[in-house]
Amino acid sequence: MASLHGVNGIEDAAFDGQRLLDWYQDHHRDLPWRRTQDPYAVWVAEIMLQQTRVETVVQYYERFLGRFPSAETLAAAPLSDILKAWEGLGYYARARNLHRTARVVVAEHGGAFPRELGQVLALPGIGRSTAGAILSLACGQRHPILDGNVKRVLARCFAVPGWPGSGAVLDRLWSLSESCTPEQRVAEYNQAMMDLGATLCTRSRPACGRCPLAEMCEALARGEPTAYPEPKPRKPIPVRETRMLAVQNRTGEILLERRPPAGVCWVRRTCFQM
Repeated sequence: MASLHGVNGIEDAAFDGQRLLDWYQDHHRDLPWRRTQDPYAVWVAEIMLQQTRVETVVQYYERFLGRFPSAETLAAAPLSDILKAWEGLGYYARARNLHRTARVVVAEHGGAFPRELGQVLALPGIGRSTAGAILSLACGQRHPILDGNVKRVLARCFAVPGWPGSGAVLDRLWSLSESCTPEQRVAEYNQAMMDLGATLCTRSRPACGRCPLAEMCEALARGEPTAYPEPKPRKPIPVRETRMLAVQNRTGEILLERRPPAGVCWVRRTCFQM
């Protein structure tokens, strides 16, 4: 049996993945997308979970799959129906990318969600971490992940300075994620890392006393776990001015214009008396 430690054996020498897996076995969260190995269903969950709390996603996930149970049904549905089912989750570009990806899966992969990393990365709205999560959780493939929770766990465990969004820090965290990801039980490990960041190694008030990685956490050893990772540097907030015009006809109807699929569009119009 291969070691549960990472494969590089240098950066991760003090990282004990077995402790994390033991903790996960007793404390894992029972979530609906963890009861399936269907790549399509896992993909939907991973997209919903981007920048959205687990508690919120649970309310939408099974209802969404009930309406769109396959890539074929999702691809065939009007975008307006998908956006309506997505209503309340926010970040609607994710729903548009779901629709676009479903059409690619049907047109280029016969309706079967691809299981090769390069093919998954080529799909709209899927980056490296999301692709790794889908293939590890649904297919058991060994791929590292690096969502916000995992970034925080690794940044603290290895006391990685800097903001995770900067190139050098991000590269360092990816290297650590790669080296710490085990050869076996990858799905459990990746889910354990996400759960640890979501429940114990939280942004503020981390529960270090209950953390399975406490003894190997460099940030805790330094007495400053919340100093890692560093926050995003602040930038001045731009100030913009605009004029808004409400156009109403004599019967009380108001003119509305649908916003573009992406970005913010400012439209200048001239209004004539009807």
